[in-house]
Amino acid sequence: MRFSTNVELLDGPFRHAQDLNLEALRALDADRLLAPFLREAGLPPVAEPYGDWESRGLDGHTAGHYLSASAHAVTMAGATDLVPVLDHMVGELARAQRHLGTGYVGGIPRSADLWDEVATGIRPDTFRRAHWAPWYNLHKIYAGLIDAHRLAGTPGALDVVLGLAEWWEGLAAGIDDDAFELMLETEFGGMSEAYADLYALTGDERHLAMAHRFAHRAVAEPLAAGRDELTGLHASTQIPKLVGLARIAEVSGDDRSARAAENFWDIVTTRRSVSIGGNSVSEHFHDTDDFTPMVEHREGPETCNTYNMVKLSRLLFERSGDPAYLDEIERAEFNHLLSSIHPEHGGLVYFSSMRPAHYRIYSRPGVHFWCCVGTGMETHAIHGRSVFVEDETGVGVVLYVPARLTAPAFGLVLTQHADLPASGAVRLDVSLEAPRRFALRLRVPAWASADIDVRIDGESVAAVAQDGFLVIDREWQGGESVELDLPLNVRTERLPDGSAWESVLVGPSVMALRGATRWRAGLRLDVRVVDPHFDAGEIRLQWQPAPPGHPFRIEVDGVEAGRVDDVTAGEATVALAATDAAWGVRRIAIVSDDSLTPRLTELRVLRRLGEEPPAATD
Repeated sequence: MRFSTNVELLDGPFRHAQDLNLEALRALDADRLLAPFLREAGLPPVAEPYGDWESRGLDGHTAGHYLSASAHAVTMAGATDLVPVLDHMVGELARAQRHLGTGYVGGIPRSADLWDEVATGIRPDTFRRAHWAPWYNLHKIYAGLIDAHRLAGTPGALDVVLGLAEWWEGLAAGIDDDAFELMLETEFGGMSEAYADLYALTGDERHLAMAHRFAHRAVAEPLAAGRDELTGLHASTQIPKLVGLARIAEVSGDDRSARAAENFWDIVTTRRSVSIGGNSVSEHFHDTDDFTPMVEHREGPETCNTYNMVKLSRLLFERSGDPAYLDEIERAEFNHLLSSIHPEHGGLVYFSSMRPAHYRIYSRPGVHFWCCVGTGMETHAIHGRSVFVEDETGVGVVLYVPARLTAPAFGLVLTQHADLPASGAVRLDVSLEAPRRFALRLRVPAWASADIDVRIDGESVAAVAQDGFLVIDREWQGGESVELDLPLNVRTERLPDGSAWESVLVGPSVMALRGATRWRAGLRLDVRVVDPHFDAGEIRLQWQPAPPGHPFRIEVDGVEAGRVDDVTAGEATVALAATDAAWGVRRIAIVSDDSLTPRLTELRVLRRLGEEPPAATD
């Protein structure tokens, strides 16, 4: 069975997230996203680039995410107003590519210097010394162009990405396998997946060969053998590699690639993940025998990771039909992913701390361009991709969320009404062009029992339990209503290491208690600012105003930088010493003097040296 794409989300939390995300996509200026690509091609940009990560070393990465998210929005949300935006972006990328004349197109700062060095000879520091994750960056434009072509049919998108692919294949012809493997020690996104996609689109064996070259042997081989050697590795670097291997297996039938992907999925979901479906601490896989960092650290599961684990789960389910993959999709979608967008302003989350009573930091739309902002654009454009499955025999329900499936092969429109976890009652309305026999499959979640009463027009019917679904195979007339009640029992889950921390769940959802607005005495909040060229002279902290008499102190890199006695103001400015380090990592900590110290709600860079501070915004 394959996941259905002709799905419309109906009113509910997932549709709300999709709508907020669509609003944010429409608000972005395509010419500002394109500015790095024109600059690197030697053309004058039409508009100033965005700030944040878009001007600090990862220039251009958001454009690729935007192409993918917009293409999905066109097909999943009917956002036809984004079609001319896609056309414009692809046209400008093609113009940049033609002007440069090599086939290359990218926003990586000092691109020409980087690729000249690669052609001369890859060294251990080639991709680390002066460039911020260039392959991760470049992958996003590969993926965005591929999605624009195959989802939205954007003219010219395939030509541009094939030109880019052929540029790299020509350059890589002079790189031996050892040097290529050395290059793969950097973060390179889903390049295996991109080249596997190009092979599927064109049948060109060169693209499949390149997909295999990007299949990082140092990671893939232990996993294919069933060994977990992930501890200490950067998690969001590894997961796309295994998505790529799963895609290679799908398009070529390569069993060893599939085995590596399946073993990785088993290891991560059973030994390295928590109740919300997320994994990693401060972007890295920690020791499986000790989840203390997961409970204590402010930087819990990263949203990018979970987005890619859902993608991997979809690929592996389509290969095997194992319902365990669907359980993990449900866990991730209902918890980590759905909660990663602010329900009011649409800001997106980088880290979701599992530390009790901890806060979350959301991006400002149009201001912050972290990796998880780009991934978040895609996440909330494709919730509908996980709701239904279908094959030549019928259709199936994966997620019990309000949604409508159109299945032309059966002349069927299936409308689902649900309100999990508030209620376990589910109703599906069947509309047909003409009577038709097909199988309706209703997924039995791992948290429910197979003893579920299924009714058609109020009458109980016998449904056959099969491969994680309750199956009703019959002649449908159209107009029927199928109802079932899922048991929403309260249960708890411990962390994978068996420690005493437990999550409380109802149905698919992990319960959370909205915290108080004050800290406990002595609670320390560590805020890490990661900026590849950090030159901010000062930062401003803001918090919820508090009564007088409850001071706190501010530490920067472990040294006291200031003290706030007047907490009624709701903000403070802290000076930072300049750094010329390639990576400016500054740790800002707030240390409370008592239980009434106000909660930190915002960290903002006020200015970069030599620039005017931005206008204040709400």
